[in-house]
Amino acid sequence: MITELLHKGYLSQAFAELRNRTAAYPGEGYGDRLEVLQTEFQYMSDFMLQGYKDEKRASLFQDLLQRISELDYDLCVRETLLENPYLKTTVKALRATDQSAEMLQDNILLPLPPQEHYKNLSTCFLLLLTSGHWRQKQADEWSAFIASPKTNAIDAATLTAAIMLSAIYHYSYYKALCLANIYVLCSRDEVRQRAFVGCLLAICEADGHDGAQTDALLNIIFSTEDSRKSLIEMQVQMAACANAEADSTEINKNIMPGLLRNQPFRFTKDGIVEQEEENDCINLDEEERKMEAMTEGINKMIQMQKNGSDVFFGGFRQMKRFPFFYQTANWFMPFDINHPDIGREVKSLQDSDFVSKVTNRGPFCNSDKYSFVIAMSGVIGHLPENVRKMMEEGGVGPLGMQDEAYATPTPSMLRLQYLQDLYRYFRLSPLGTSLRNPFGSVPQYRLWTVARRCLSDAERKTVLTCMLRDTTLWSGRHNAENGHIPPQSDATHPADLVLDSFEDKESLEYLSCYADCMMLRKRHAEASEAYARCLLLKPEDPALMRGMARACYGNGEYVKAAFYFDALHTLFPKRVSYVLNYAMAMVMDGMADNVVNDMYRLEYETPGNAMVKNTLGWVLLHAGKAEQALAVYGKLMETKDVQADFAMTINAFYAFLANGKVGQGVEMLKGYCDALDGKQRHAFHETLAGAMEEDARLLERYGICQAEKSIILSQFAFLIL
Repeated sequence: MITELLHKGYLSQAFAELRNRTAAYPGEGYGDRLEVLQTEFQYMSDFMLQGYKDEKRASLFQDLLQRISELDYDLCVRETLLENPYLKTTVKALRATDQSAEMLQDNILLPLPPQEHYKNLSTCFLLLLTSGHWRQKQADEWSAFIASPKTNAIDAATLTAAIMLSAIYHYSYYKALCLANIYVLCSRDEVRQRAFVGCLLAICEADGHDGAQTDALLNIIFSTEDSRKSLIEMQVQMAACANAEADSTEINKNIMPGLLRNQPFRFTKDGIVEQEEENDCINLDEEERKMEAMTEGINKMIQMQKNGSDVFFGGFRQMKRFPFFYQTANWFMPFDINHPDIGREVKSLQDSDFVSKVTNRGPFCNSDKYSFVIAMSGVIGHLPENVRKMMEEGGVGPLGMQDEAYATPTPSMLRLQYLQDLYRYFRLSPLGTSLRNPFGSVPQYRLWTVARRCLSDAERKTVLTCMLRDTTLWSGRHNAENGHIPPQSDATHPADLVLDSFEDKESLEYLSCYADCMMLRKRHAEASEAYARCLLLKPEDPALMRGMARACYGNGEYVKAAFYFDALHTLFPKRVSYVLNYAMAMVMDGMADNVVNDMYRLEYETPGNAMVKNTLGWVLLHAGKAEQALAVYGKLMETKDVQADFAMTINAFYAFLANGKVGQGVEMLKGYCDALDGKQRHAFHETLAGAMEEDARLLERYGICQAEKSIILSQFAFLIL
């Protein structure tokens, strides 16, 4: 919310919101920080309203915004993570810990016994997860440390996950930048893929933040062909992870019953007994049918796995209740058979080649490997001898077991396994389930939008679009809201139905109807192209020329627009509106000086026309003749009807600003507000902000930039506070 208010320039509302929030934490320093920020903004406002210029105002204002954002970020962390019941006690105990990057990194590098080392790593993980705002310094310190060959691979991967979680829960450009730099600098595939996933998921939280910063992150991440390909794969993999529970239901209902029913073995107190040992007479046809049914079921699961399905989620979800997972860091720890938290369990598995083979070559994510080892340690001593023998000799193994020669996982597999770890954390961890789940609605994370901005290859865009269209997770409403209605959508625009009824798509009737429809839908480029084709069929038609002029203006083709408005004025010399539109097109093209004399002449010829005077003042402002513009608007605003017209009032306000008379302009606008009804008064703040945003180019010419606009808006905050 604060980010949105700052983006709009509503600092007074932002301060009011922050006052309410800081009041909940007296004595923790948040209120003191806010008071300093409010005082600085008040000084800045007073200085400007008194008519003084300040060359450093813009830079001071940007620094102010940065510190307001940092206060908001720290409060968000305080309100969510530090107050979370699953973290509160642990984090409170760490408050006295030195949280500087230097100290935390030194503790990680100390040559300590495994138990002490993992304790330091877990502490660092929690402190990174709950860390406040970062600046460039922290991003550089942590990216260099994690990417360094001196840092243990397990430590690097674990800390990368902590930064990712922190950046997802509360977006931070510098934390996302840290992840992007890790992806570029690090040579370890597992760490790189974690950084890649983390940075992209963080970027998806960047709505309302600096677009230039987001673009900078994307340029770092998508600097290679492989990374752009990885984005498409990641969207598919996320969709597969989000479907894990549906896949588990399919396996449990439609595959596993058949496998259990048709298996050629039976478990007894004496061990595994093959069915044929119990039958003196074997029905070969029945046996063959059972084997075919089993093979079919296994093949279905193998195919699901090849398609990216998380076939092991259902089997391992109950194994996330072991005490091992009480430590948040353990959900993201790369599998290590020497992890001290499973030391007792490992002792019973030391001589098991089967366990070693499964953990080294099995297609499990890391948290499932830990679950497997812990679960096996509790049952392996109770298995019948023939069962253990079958396992150790290679007769049993999970689906997707890699051959020994190909046991090294690919970057794509590492990314998928990490996403599966993430899914388990957000779905099964008490802490993860207490916060928003990024897999809850895959399209909202807009990886497809990121792709549209970064992929120039048309074929890849098509592949991504098709993939999103086919996934059951695709949200049609979200898509439509973002202006990308999928091809199969029933939401056909009514205009399309009308246009489809024409048989001759080259006729003047169709082209003019098409052009009008495109104008209604504000697709000005297509409209101007259609009007141009119409004018070839029927030159100098006034209606078509008007349409062409409007379409060109809407499309930013101001020279063409001016040409057609001038031609229309030649055809209809008494139509004042054509001259005014011609003047506006010239202004937009940066040629205001060329129409000043024409507008003065028109004002002389039509002395009582307020619209002409308003346009004259507008032309003078754009021509840099601020004093003359203020004189025009001074006379214009003497008329009562004009005083009630917002379009003319706001232009008069701009004239005051252009002449450095900010206080007088604000008082004039307040007078305008006094005449509004309650609903209009409440909406005026938003109306004023929208007008200044639309006219930003003119205001910037007179030194009214982001800081000045925010100060002006703050003078009207009383209308909504």
